[in-house]
Amino acid sequence: MLAVPTWVQYNPTMFENENVFANFPEESTKDLNHLDAAFTDPFVERVLEMGRTYNKIFQESAPTHEEIIDIVNELDSEWGTLKGSAMQYTGNVKVRDTEDDDETKMVFLDGAEVVSNGFWVEPEYVNDSQVYRVKHHLHVKFIDAYGIEADEAGVNIAGATGDIDSSAVELDIASPERAKAWLTVSCPEMIEEIDLRALNVDGDEDAAILALRDLDFNKYADLSDEFTRNCVNIYLHSIVEVDKVSPYSAKLNGKVRMLDDQSQLYNIDAKASLIFVVGMGMQPIFNLDENDTRWSLSAAITVLEEDRNEDSKQYIIPIETFKTLQSVRSAYYGTNT
Repeated sequence: MLAVPTWVQYNPTMFENENVFANFPEESTKDLNHLDAAFTDPFVERVLEMGRTYNKIFQESAPTHEEIIDIVNELDSEWGTLKGSAMQYTGNVKVRDTEDDDETKMVFLDGAEVVSNGFWVEPEYVNDSQVYRVKHHLHVKFIDAYGIEADEAGVNIAGATGDIDSSAVELDIASPERAKAWLTVSCPEMIEEIDLRALNVDGDEDAAILALRDLDFNKYADLSDEFTRNCVNIYLHSIVEVDKVSPYSAKLNGKVRMLDDQSQLYNIDAKASLIFVVGMGMQPIFNLDENDTRWSLSAAITVLEEDRNEDSKQYIIPIETFKTLQSVRSAYYGTNT
């Protein structure tokens, strides 16, 4: 048995010559769009724009309580899995005044880590007139809101609201649109190579996975940067849709780790296996050197035993361990679906 390596930022290079595309206006516009999407998530902007639209409507008429609930539910639904996610927030937030429960105060946060709790609609006074506005609803650390670790009851998280216009948010995760834009700007050769392999195969996702087996992602990007690595994962999932309902038949030969015991590295040689592919993502390279910071595309799989009474086994494998991979769904129906 071999010792498994320990689990292991990328700064995009801006154009040094701002007129590099001066003679190619179409290319210039396209690259500027990529730059904008790379640093401002288009998905986030779409949801915030919905909030801004409501704010314009509120300038004309105040919403009813029922309308506020419907609007918050709509925005939270659009926000999706970002609700409950960590993000960095810069801007003023309104928090309860600890000395007077009936009062609030404004606190400026500079890149503070908060948790998004979706959105809220609250009134504020503008020129002595009450106007309702859509706000970020946030969970803020007590130390950032009040300068103390916790209140007398030991509570260390405070509720807060922040303006969606005069603030900036930076997410730890990216939408598929931003992931693609980020990779297009920061490591264009890698995304071109991924597309060349995965999108030009004669077959389904099984063929696309096999086509990526010998791609050295480390050649094109510094994958020690978590955000860049997450963008690679998100982009791969957006173009290679693994069938999580139907199994695959596979020939496996190479390195594996048990999912529930990642302290050991094994070799596997299985000429015929029935497996489920649970997911794919970048993992530390499978070798003996704990100082090796390279990464490889790997898959989490469940191997079904021939004896139905035996428990299935779960592994993490680099996709190089797939010697063959065939969608049972496609094989049964005889078409690429």
